[in-house]
Amino acid sequence: MYSDYDASTSKVGSSTLIRDNSVGSYGFSSAGPSTVQYSDTYNDSANGYRIHDGSIDSLDRSRPSVYGAVGSPTSPLVDQDDEDDDYFTDSDDPDPDRFVNFSLLSHLAVRLRDKVPRGTHVKSSIPYPRAFTGKDIVSTIQSQIQRELLINHGVSTADRRAALQVARSLQSQLFFYEVEWGDKPLQDGVEDVYMFLDDLEGNSEAHREREELPTAVITMLTKCYVSSCSEDDPCYSWACPRRRTILAADISSTSEPEIAPHTEDWPSTVDPTILHSLPASEIHRQTIIHKTISQEEQYVQDLDSVDVLFIRPLRRATHIMPAAKLDEFIEEVFGNILDLRECNKRLVEAMYVRQREQAPIIQKIGDVFVEAARSFRFAYPTYVGHLPLAEKRFKEEVEANAELRLFLEECSRQSVKQQESRRLDLKHFLTRPSEHLQKYPLALEAIMKETTNGNPDAYYLAGAIHAIK
Repeated sequence: MYSDYDASTSKVGSSTLIRDNSVGSYGFSSAGPSTVQYSDTYNDSANGYRIHDGSIDSLDRSRPSVYGAVGSPTSPLVDQDDEDDDYFTDSDDPDPDRFVNFSLLSHLAVRLRDKVPRGTHVKSSIPYPRAFTGKDIVSTIQSQIQRELLINHGVSTADRRAALQVARSLQSQLFFYEVEWGDKPLQDGVEDVYMFLDDLEGNSEAHREREELPTAVITMLTKCYVSSCSEDDPCYSWACPRRRTILAADISSTSEPEIAPHTEDWPSTVDPTILHSLPASEIHRQTIIHKTISQEEQYVQDLDSVDVLFIRPLRRATHIMPAAKLDEFIEEVFGNILDLRECNKRLVEAMYVRQREQAPIIQKIGDVFVEAARSFRFAYPTYVGHLPLAEKRFKEEVEANAELRLFLEECSRQSVKQQESRRLDLKHFLTRPSEHLQKYPLALEAIMKETTNGNPDAYYLAGAIHAIK
């Protein structure tokens, strides 16, 4: 305020600034363009003024106000913040994994904590919420490192052995635990149930961050430390990760988990106190169920041998016959035998789940075979119906091609190393599915014979026998 002064003029060059004492300041009106007297003309659009005919006119340029009438932030600023929030989202990130180093176990552990599927799993008749199986976590790890192997190393493989080793490393550092605190190594299956330590108290809403994360280096996922190394020109090191043959050998050197048949009799696996409390019929029933599971495990192992000992080596044996003819031979001889393996693997897993839930005494098993029969009816008729043609083609090709005959004999010798004392030729493996399918009704009828009256499992066993026959 300048109301104390009597002076009314002030020289500014050749211009004169007129003071208005009635308002106590320079003559700007409360609304509309303000005017100050000047004697020349000048345009200053950058600062928002026009000097014309001795006056300064403020250009009518709207500017957003920081506060509204009540002193609160106005909507333009709020909208701007919302737009910024919408702009910086994970979905807009072209590479959400750019700050993740998959070769560090701690980085991988953080991602697994949110990505492993969890649900209620039962073991020994006790339900465990927010739990998962060994297969769940191995599958999740596989989905993470598979992309890393493909993008950074050019290796595409469905081999789950590397993922299994990572899961076991996490288990050894108590990143998660077996619900019964068992000390056996994690398996890529559904036999055991696990939980994260953070979920131990059942507080699913309030997420508690771990103070320490597992630490380790996954060597097969590390990148080369040499600055001049590139994908097209790997460096001098024999162990450079960009040498894909070395990486593949590193993966293949990891032991592969297999379905190992149970060799113990059921009575030897049960507490003697429980065993003495059971009637003889129930002991016989449980013994037959246990033996049926063991036979199913051996059957799946035989189908795995067909793939590992015969199909895979044959696909690489282009010296035996032209590649196109070789593919046609494999397709005609083996048919959909690998589809049968997947069906029976699911059956074995379902049996494991039932054992886990109801052990040591399985109350019901017939419903498991009813469900398996639904998948069998699509795969087994196709294979069994094509078997005579497959055997005919196999016999003709072996008689006409001496190199193929010697090659298959060598594959059969490898089965001795894999299955110890069992040396089986390809002809035996080809007839194995049809023979095994005929054993189901016999085993189920034997279980049904030892099932007591009133047991609901009798109804499901009868349905399974009818469906498989």
